[in-house]
Amino acid sequence: MKTVVVVNPKARGGEVGEGWRDLEAEVQAVIGKFETVMTAQGSDVSRVIRERLKAGTERVIIVGGDGTVSEGVQGFFENERPIAPQAILGILPAGRGDDFFKSLTGERSFSSSHAWDLGLHVLQTGRPRPVDGARIRWLTSNGPGNTAPSRVFINIASFGYPGLLVQKVHMRAGAIGRSRLGKSALAYLGQSLSAMGEYRPISVQVEVDGERVFDGPIFSGLVLNGYYNAGGVRWSREARIDDGKLELLLTEPRGPLASALSLPRMVSGNWVGASGAQIFSGKKIRIQAIEEAHRGYPLFEVDGEQPEPADAQGAEIEVLPGILNILSLSNS
Repeated sequence: MKTVVVVNPKARGGEVGEGWRDLEAEVQAVIGKFETVMTAQGSDVSRVIRERLKAGTERVIIVGGDGTVSEGVQGFFENERPIAPQAILGILPAGRGDDFFKSLTGERSFSSSHAWDLGLHVLQTGRPRPVDGARIRWLTSNGPGNTAPSRVFINIASFGYPGLLVQKVHMRAGAIGRSRLGKSALAYLGQSLSAMGEYRPISVQVEVDGERVFDGPIFSGLVLNGYYNAGGVRWSREARIDDGKLELLLTEPRGPLASALSLPRMVSGNWVGASGAQIFSGKKIRIQAIEEAHRGYPLFEVDGEQPEPADAQGAEIEVLPGILNILSLSNS
């Protein structure tokens, strides 16, 4: 099988690039010969994959974190259509949180070495599995999708407080961000209190399959294909990456104490009956910010990235059933 392995050498604080000779040997022992392409630039990841798929590559292995995987997924599409519908995507987790890989395998792993070994095991024994994605189109001051291209995501798009939190993690803000903690999955926990102190609830209107389900201020909203993000927080026990629908979790404004009390739910994923939480499911979800005060941070995060245009006022999100063939264990 014609295979390309796309590597982000800056993953895990540069450890992947520095140790690639040994890591490459481990991958080769599992899948045989392949072409290696190293790039740390997001747009290059998608460009390389798009070019290789057009040239007949049958299998793409991405080595990196959720951001690298998200950028790589863009390379499977052109003009909103799959380039090679039968192509296979494999993931070797090597990032800060590796949250989509957790959703893919159903296993919450906080050890980078364990996650890597599990990734090799999936490459060796896994089978292609049709996995849903979702397309996000931006609502801007010039109308839907007029100022920015749509984007496909495979894990979670969230809005409100998560937009600020992810910005802080990316910027490696403050002493926590500049420490070694800022490179790990614990960066989300380390930045959370600071972000809560800055966040001001945003008022939104939300529709699911054309029906208005919410109108008012929120703390956070999560559109779930997968169910892990922020380094292992679980947001659902019902969301599935292959059921042809999306789940939506909305939480109303709350303070640090209420967030602390919700920690058990962040571990279990059981949000049914949680105070101030509402859960919906559907195929199309529309989020529109209303009477919005000035924000100094993005409204959305998408698979751990923040690709929205500067004038984004919301988004329309639609599930794409079985759009990608991703290597997975048969029992995950």
